Amino acid sequence: MARHHHTPAGDVPFTPDEEAEWDAREAADALPNALAAFRRKRDQVVNTGVMHEGNRWHSDPLSQHAMGTAVTLAREYEAAFSQPWSTQWKTLTGYVTVTADALVAAGFAVGAHVQAAFAREDELITLASNDLAAALAAAETGWPENGQ
Repeated sequence: MARHHHTPAGDVPFTPDEEAEWDAREAADALPNALAAFRRKRDQVVNTGVMHEGNRWHSDPLSQHAMGTAVTLAREYEAAFSQPWSTQWKTLTGYVTVTADALVAAGFAVGAHVQAAFAREDELITLASNDLAAALAAAETGWPENGQ
């Protein structure tokens, strides 16, 4: 499809040099745009949560941090008071009572889900550096399941 300049006098076709320049600009933008799309998809997958022990756990970065902090505090509590720690933890499916060990197990599930999303992004980036069209075609598949 020929490109045109829109002018008050009407549409004027691009010259061959203008076509080549336009094509070069589009090609130069293609890889960065693809990498940005892969990053957005990774973030979407990371933030959807993950099923573990019948509950969907938050998996966004803030929730990952909160889980790690809670585990550290739980271990300190258990060491200081020589008794088991437990709390109510809000998941995407509701509140659950967790012990320190249960929170660690949920954290492992969240961490594995998140790392799998980053690994898929890395696969797509590697593929894009060799075959951008193939990477774009594969961009919506191969992401980690989240238990839905």
